Amino acid sequence: MQTSRINGMQRAAVLAVVVSVAVAVLVSVPLGARILATVMLGLAFQRAVIRDRAVTFAVRGRVFDVLLLGGLGAVIGYLSFAPDLVAGVPPPPPA
Repeated sequence: MQTSRINGMQRAAVLAVVVSVAVAVLVSVPLGARILATVMLGLAFQRAVIRDRAVTFAVRGRVFDVLLLGGLGAVIGYLSFAPDLVAGVPPPPPA
């Protein structure tokens, strides 16, 4: 049986994702999305900077991981600031 090694960075990332989902469900979706986007951008930065042996959350190659995490983080971050997702903003009146 092979044991998996979980480091502190993985624990922090999983905890942050759980917190962002809880915030999205209990408080507001845009705030939860901003937390999730920040976590994903932070993981992309760490994957780009930290050497391969110290990283255990690698999926494919370093470039793929950085582009995937960074791209998804950027899209989620952009959408979290979209006016349609912000609570309390009425839709524009019809022309």
